[in-house]
Amino acid sequence: MKFSVARDEWPVPYLIRYALLLIGLEDMGRWDKTAFRIPFRYRGRAAAITYEKFGMRFYLQHASQDEADRTAAVKAHREIVDNCNPLYGLSNRGYSSP
Repeated sequence: MKFSVARDEWPVPYLIRYALLLIGLEDMGRWDKTAFRIPFRYRGRAAAITYEKFGMRFYLQHASQDEADRTAAVKAHREIVDNCNPLYGLSNRGYSSP
């Protein structure tokens, strides 16, 4: 599932990148129209934060046929965006390398 992240939620994308690198996650490097891509697992789900041509994106794995799983993925997205918001600080609780 792909989510866009509003500029007011993560106003400086590279601060998010550096904070994630500080807690031990790895940047997969530049790619076509992508400045960085950082994969990780959140509560057992594969996820990635990317900075693409049209802004920050957040990808989260979910079972496409399961509405309850989709709802849980949306909730996990909200948790991650809120936890990574520079105004709230960054916590490595719940995050791990893939």
